[in-house]
Formats: sequence, C-alpha cells, structure tokens
Amino acid sequence: DSETGHSYPLHDGIPDFGLGGVPAPNYPSLKDYRWLREFSMPLGVRLLGINPTGNAALAGAVAARNGWVLSVPCGQGDYEIEMARTNPQARILCVDDRWEMLLETRRKAWAAGLSNVYFVRGEAALLPLQDASIEAIWTANGFHRTSEPVRLMTQLARVAKPGALVAG
Repeated sequence: DSETGHSYPLHDGIPDFGLGGVPAPNYPSLKDYRWLREFSMPLGVRLLGINPTGNAALAGAVAARNGWVLSVPCGQGDYEIEMARTNPQARILCVDDRWEMLLETRRKAWAAGLSNVYFVRGEAALLPLQDASIEAIWTANGFHRTSEPVRLMTQLARVAKPGALVAG
C-alpha cells in the first residue's frame, strides 16, 4: 500500500488484507461439516423461511451488471458461482474474512471452470477497495456477523459507483 507503506501477504494465491498479515490459520474443510448443512437447511427452510431459489434469482440480477460485482461476505459461494455462470462478463469479487469460505468458493469456481471469480480476504467494515469502483453489491446473510453495521453500510456506499445496484 503506497499510502501507508504496509505490505500484505498472499496465502494460497489470495491477497490477505485482514488482520495485518496474520498467517492464515489451518481451518478444517467445509466438507467435514457438509452433513450439518444438509441436516439444517431443510429445518431452516421450514422454520425461518429461507428462500435459496429467490436468493439465487436476486443474486443473478445483481450480476447482470457488467464490471465488478462485490460479494461480501461471500460465504460458501453458491450464489457467487451462479452469478459468474449467469453473466460471464461480470467480474465477481468475493471478500470474506474467513479463509475456509474463500477456499470453498474458489474450489467451486475452479470445479465449474469459471475464470471471472476473484478472491480477497478482508473485513467488510474496512473494504480494501477504491472509492466508486463497484457496479453492484451482493451481501447475503452478512450483516448479522458485524458489530459495526453503520461502518459496513458506509463502506458499501463508499465503494459503490453512482447508481450501483445493492441487494441481499
């Protein structure tokens, strides 16, 4: 960073803008917890009204913009993969502070043969992006993870181009 003089490491090819370059922890694979998701998803649909089909359609509408589409936090990448597949001209930037989520999303993108999905480790409340650089923003289930919702919204507004679509 030319302004601060800080340098940020790469971990497994992903830039790390989180926690000042702390080495990447060795997280267990999400494959180890897939049984939990398979068990809890039907329960969540019945009890909480989770709508993956509607969310996927909304995510696809966000990705219909050409240019950079920010997904923060990216989570397991299901919507991001659909965004990238639906609109190959969009460049989907996945930002998350959790390595296991970034690696899982990258694995899915590689398995789908997608080359328009990019990854950065960073904090949603301090996005490592230039002002007015993003065409659309997708944030699904991310706000409950932050203790600073006002700062998060300020960051999203800062990086969004005028007229950017924001959904989640």
